[in-house]
Amino acid sequence: MVEIQMVTSQQALCAPQVAVCPVSMDTFADFYQNSEYASFEQDVRRGGTFGLTFLDVKQGAIETADPAIPEVPFVTTMNKHDAFQYDFGDGWKTHSYAQGVVDIQPPNQECRFRLPDLHLRIAFAPEQQLRVLLDERGMSLTALEGFSGQFRSSAMAFALIQDMWRLSLYDDPATNLMIDGLWLSLVSKLLADTDKKLGLAPASAIGDARLGRVVEYIEEHLSEPLCVGNLAAVACMSTTQFSRSFKSALGQTPAKYVTQRRCRKAEELLRKTKLPVTAVAAICGFRNVSYFWTVFKRETGRTPAETRQH
Repeated sequence: MVEIQMVTSQQALCAPQVAVCPVSMDTFADFYQNSEYASFEQDVRRGGTFGLTFLDVKQGAIETADPAIPEVPFVTTMNKHDAFQYDFGDGWKTHSYAQGVVDIQPPNQECRFRLPDLHLRIAFAPEQQLRVLLDERGMSLTALEGFSGQFRSSAMAFALIQDMWRLSLYDDPATNLMIDGLWLSLVSKLLADTDKKLGLAPASAIGDARLGRVVEYIEEHLSEPLCVGNLAAVACMSTTQFSRSFKSALGQTPAKYVTQRRCRKAEELLRKTKLPVTAVAAICGFRNVSYFWTVFKRETGRTPAETRQH
């Protein structure tokens, strides 16, 4: 059940509760696009293979109740703002502005807010996907409860969400792998911030045979979408174990390795063939040519055109 009432910025902290027509929603994207939030400027994107949805919304002052939805919102505030009030089921509390704030809302629970003008950027994770990810590490979703409703300043976590948002702009197979890597880093960072005594077990060794299968698979599928989940399956490991073991073995994340291999293959094709740059990009797994130019120059120090001239 959803209750929404538009209020002025001055009224945001003390406006009375007024019920309006209830609205049933399955996802937060539904909620933002089909409730009174629809009148606010917003952009919804998706990315990665963990079912993540990203939302950027510039909203006016509002008193609202977010519905009980089986998603976990990871919320960042992008602008300076007045204090606001929130109730995650344990009574009203007040939050004042701080930079680099990240907060987690509990899934399947109505959360009430009295908000001023806000610019929010949010990553929504399906509850079940997050449970599976944590189960692989012998944890439960309650491990993140210490972060919920705290509105903590975490520069690294804040930056990771912004990076995922920027990457979600591109419809390119390479970005799925990169978003997956950033997502795993975000969850690990928040867990560490929640409990400083929480240690991650040493990375399980990835044997030469498993590593060889993964490297061979990457080489044979550079033109196709590659994600951490696929590569972990090839290695017969969980996604978390694989990511940490791969980095321990090769000194870089799976996403970084795949990007480098794609750029090296593109470099070879540019020098040895006359294929158009668009064709080279597609062969190497980049659907967006502009993104290909950006990544290629970052990895090689030259643009595709400059590489072809040498």
